[in-house]
Amino acid sequence: MPLANVVVAAPLPFGFSLSSSEPALSGSSFLLGTLPPGASRTLSISGSLAGENASARTFHFTIGTSASTSQTTIAVPYMEQDATVTIAAPFIATTLAIGGDTSGNAVVAPGAFENVMLSYTNTLLVPVTNATITVTLAGSAVDYGSIQTTSGFYQSATRSIIFSKDTDSSLAALAPGASGIGTFSFSTLPASSSIRDPSISFTTSVSGTRVGETNVPESVSASGITTAKVATALALNASALHSSGPFANSGPIPPTAGVATTYTIVWRIAGGGNAIAGANVSATLPSYVSYTNKTSGGGSLSYDDASRTVSWNAGDLPAGSSAEGAFQVSLTPSTSQRNSAPALTSPATLTAFDRYAQVTINAQAAPVTTETPGDPGYVANNADVQ
Repeated sequence: MPLANVVVAAPLPFGFSLSSSEPALSGSSFLLGTLPPGASRTLSISGSLAGENASARTFHFTIGTSASTSQTTIAVPYMEQDATVTIAAPFIATTLAIGGDTSGNAVVAPGAFENVMLSYTNTLLVPVTNATITVTLAGSAVDYGSIQTTSGFYQSATRSIIFSKDTDSSLAALAPGASGIGTFSFSTLPASSSIRDPSISFTTSVSGTRVGETNVPESVSASGITTAKVATALALNASALHSSGPFANSGPIPPTAGVATTYTIVWRIAGGGNAIAGANVSATLPSYVSYTNKTSGGGSLSYDDASRTVSWNAGDLPAGSSAEGAFQVSLTPSTSQRNSAPALTSPATLTAFDRYAQVTINAQAAPVTTETPGDPGYVANNADVQ
């Protein structure tokens, strides 16, 4: 009689990355439905397995039936079967250094030029002939028109850099223990809020021919993937206002020596494609500028009188978002500052943590002066002390 609600549970072992299965997995189970008497099904799982050399990983399969057609949990098990796979070192070991980082967790900047070095070694006791090493790039953050190599061949159609006997004669017969280096470079695209959590993948594939234990030449191949994350780029803008903004300012414009004039300082953060945490902006006030304790905007603004530092804790920002904070200062210029536009703050510094790339990022804005180009009817010479 037919067997209904047949399920094969196939939890994947640690280090296994699934690329495809037939039929498709539902969670970690194959839902086979009803099997007629004498019927058979073939299941397949494809992917890559990461781990130390000579370490073993076990695939554990259980077949049975579930309580209903939609259930993935086996209610009545019939049999179990294990399949153990031992991880072997590749016949040509490769190491990819992205901007000097070989950790496999490299982080690159947007709009930056990056050098990549590929190191390879024949790990066998016999030569590998016609060795070919290919590095294929993928990802929305790469400027593919910028890829260059002097020691390999760039195949633009496949976005691959190929190192072979055509570019290095030693790869025609790579001796046991022999090693070599290939290099290429590329640029990342400028930051864009439309590209969320950008990354670049480097798929390294090696192939060649070796003499097997039966003294018969056999083809061998292996591949691996390295991923680099692209950090976000934050923009920090600092400006001064007098006749506009969230506060009513007072005092003469142009500023006059010995007379107080108040200004509104506006800080604005424009986010990139990654979410950030703990955004903080700070700057110091010159001795002739005082803090009035008037603040506006998101987050929290504070002033430390001892260090004369204004700090803005803007907090967390979702990807592609922005934040603005404002505070008021009072300037009492000296006669020695006549015919100049005094600075109201030092350069402002922004620090934040990129949640996706898991790195600290920084940005800076130039000192704010009595120039107020954001005000309606702004006149340049009105910034100079009289």
